Amino acid sequence: MLNDAAKKLHVKIEIMSRIPNIKIFGRPADVSAMQDLVAKELKDIDKGIVEESHEMMLAKTVQWKYTDSEGNINKFEPSINKVSEAVCWREPPF
Repeated sequence: MLNDAAKKLHVKIEIMSRIPNIKIFGRPADVSAMQDLVAKELKDIDKGIVEESHEMMLAKTVQWKYTDSEGNINKFEPSINKVSEAVCWREPPF
């Protein structure tokens, strides 16, 4: 996604994986626009990591399960587990 955006904005982007470093080269207005896109992408990645971490921590303390048609007990996925727990503790609307 970032490489496609860089081409559209006519900037050069260097992503160094060994050290956390991103360099953007181009006209100031284009670099600024690309910087906003990079910041948004990093924020989305961070949000996903934090969300997954919360789901996994919750699953270690509370795990919702279901019985399938063959009688097997299965754990819900962490994201479903999180929603189930939230709904369980929600106060009734009346």
